[in-house]
Amino acid sequence: MAILKKLRAALSQAKLPDMPPSDRRPRKIHISCVVDDQPHFRMQAWNWLLSLAAVKTKCRIFVHFLPGALGEKAQEEFRALGATLVEIAPFGKDAARFCNKIGQLDSPELLDCDVIILTDADIAFLRDPALLVRDGYFRAKIVDGPNPPKALWSALFDRAGLAGAIDSVPLEMFPGEMTFSTNFNGGLYVIPAGIARSLLPLWKKHARFCLEQGDLLGKYLHHSDQLGMGLALAESRILIDALPTGANLPTHLPTEILSRLAQQDVSGIHYHSHIDQHGLPREVGVKWIDSKAIGPLRATLIAERRKRFLNDIFWDFRYAKFPEFGSGLGSREAALAHKQRLLFPYVKMIGEGSILDVGCGDLEVLSPLPATNYVGIDVSEQALTTARAKRPEWTFQSRNIADFGGASFDYTFCIDVLIHQPNNVAAIALLRDLVRVARKGIIFSAHSDAIEGSNISFNTGNLRSHLASMPEISEVHEIGSYRDVTLYFAQKGLGERRTVHDVGLQELAIGASSQDDPTRLIELVSFSRRMIGFYPKTVIRTHEYPWFADRMQNVTGKRVLDVGAGVCCLPFYLAEHGADVTTVDMHKTLRNGQPRDSWNEWGFLDYGAIDARIRSFNIDMSRFAGEDQFDIIYSVSVIEHMPAEIRRAVIARLALLLVPQGQLLLSLDLHPGTELLWNFNEGKVVDKSDHGTLADIKDELATVGLEVATQEALCAMPLSRTDVAYLVCRKTAASEIKSAGFVR
Repeated sequence: MAILKKLRAALSQAKLPDMPPSDRRPRKIHISCVVDDQPHFRMQAWNWLLSLAAVKTKCRIFVHFLPGALGEKAQEEFRALGATLVEIAPFGKDAARFCNKIGQLDSPELLDCDVIILTDADIAFLRDPALLVRDGYFRAKIVDGPNPPKALWSALFDRAGLAGAIDSVPLEMFPGEMTFSTNFNGGLYVIPAGIARSLLPLWKKHARFCLEQGDLLGKYLHHSDQLGMGLALAESRILIDALPTGANLPTHLPTEILSRLAQQDVSGIHYHSHIDQHGLPREVGVKWIDSKAIGPLRATLIAERRKRFLNDIFWDFRYAKFPEFGSGLGSREAALAHKQRLLFPYVKMIGEGSILDVGCGDLEVLSPLPATNYVGIDVSEQALTTARAKRPEWTFQSRNIADFGGASFDYTFCIDVLIHQPNNVAAIALLRDLVRVARKGIIFSAHSDAIEGSNISFNTGNLRSHLASMPEISEVHEIGSYRDVTLYFAQKGLGERRTVHDVGLQELAIGASSQDDPTRLIELVSFSRRMIGFYPKTVIRTHEYPWFADRMQNVTGKRVLDVGAGVCCLPFYLAEHGADVTTVDMHKTLRNGQPRDSWNEWGFLDYGAIDARIRSFNIDMSRFAGEDQFDIIYSVSVIEHMPAEIRRAVIARLALLLVPQGQLLLSLDLHPGTELLWNFNEGKVVDKSDHGTLADIKDELATVGLEVATQEALCAMPLSRTDVAYLVCRKTAASEIKSAGFVR
């Protein structure tokens, strides 16, 4: 037996003579890994494929996978990366699932070669593994640590009847520790095909034998495939040439252990679970390893990912292994709260409208928002599992937007998804799908400026400009920004509008964000569209009308006068709530008889022709006498558009028309950032000289006995050309005496 051992040792060191290059055909080398049905295995296989692409391997690449481990999309992507895919059956359950790599050798196509390289999926290469081949030799690296300890493997060999067929060898990183000479790390086997064919039945036999030794192996039972290979090699007595550690460098071990390694060339990194939230191998704290191996490998993988980023694999991994990171820093903490504040008014004003959220992720962004008709889709099942738990009443599907027909939803949302598309072509394709599937509009985020790109975020070009150029898109508005990303709303056609004069989602969202509770706005928009076919698209009305309605809730039996009513829902709304309403407007355009879809907020409308509870007068307000005094008089941004002389006459008339203790409600347009009254009426200058200020209005009111009880302001409202001042006025005691003799 000693002679045999010496002979085997000599053979293992012998080098077969190389054939002359002219007489030698290129080796046919196949490399393979196995993918189990877990997100981290798919991430590992992606890294494995990318590293092989980067080193331009001469191997033909195989990916063997268990049932359900790779969906159709992942299979398509892996094939595009050069892999031949083969589905295999699992080796067994429980500890036997760690033996699945044995099933690769049952693949006839894999065996049709000169050399087979079997690897774990969690290896990434810095050089072509084809360079590791040595004709006629099985090659692998001795295990890193004493797994299992000598007492266990000695007993295992005794039970297998191979006690005399093995030697001990020292462990490089564990001084003083020994293992058996065929105990090779299962992460990388280089096997001549002829040897593989003869080794397979022995490997299976000994792996199953090891799986039956639970009483002996205990926690080491999951090493049965590796121990089975060691037993098979010992029994077969094939030629072996051990690989150096640098061919299969373990980076999951503690720094103090890795620091014992002598500096050497590294061609493969076996990173196990030592990865960051991007699925990239992490540094180990040993300078030469980090600088010569980890750093270059990370750079290579990042560069390769930019060519073809696999969102489904990446996000399934992220949500499964690093759920605390979610979709990134933009969906956590301050950025998340800011994003939700920006989106809330849009979701609120969409109301019962249907939303398709493309790439909903873990629902961290939209979960607290008031959507009622919601469908979320994502390529990551892990993300959808989390999302369903947050909002079980919503619908979630593992689908691609390309699966939906055109105009399937009122709105499509795509928050922080376009930024993860690997290039402009992919981003534009997704953008077009978002527009195609939406009936009214899309809300999406994109990079504010061109970026260099990162591990998961890429430069996708100016998507806003591309979207604005699409004929289906009528408006594009910026909602707000966070980090290097901007949120946009794009209206498709008329969007939410019933007519070209109707309010759209952008104005509604601005209005909703300007008030604590947009419930009144929602009520008035619905009521206005029903009564007159539109709600004014002048954005300031989204704040003004609710402001007036809130202050006239208890109007049953009261006489109310609307000064400069135009075409407005408020007279109908007040009549509906029991008020006796009168409107006065001197506009020359008569709306009655015109098609309703041509109406806007300007013109004279005879409200009484629609609602008999309302009387309307097409007359100059300064000349309107009325039949009696009014409990409430209101005017929505009207009197400041009159010439100052007429305005003062109208204010005097209002004082006479108001009952004692009556209330006057006014809103007044101001030049932004000032108290100057807006000096225009339908685009024309009202006064060539001094038009007046808010202080002048207050003086004019005081002159006729009307005191300002409260004053409010709305400034810098987006899309509004003006600021607005609100005044609530009441009569002074002196003015009440003067108006006591009011005669109609």
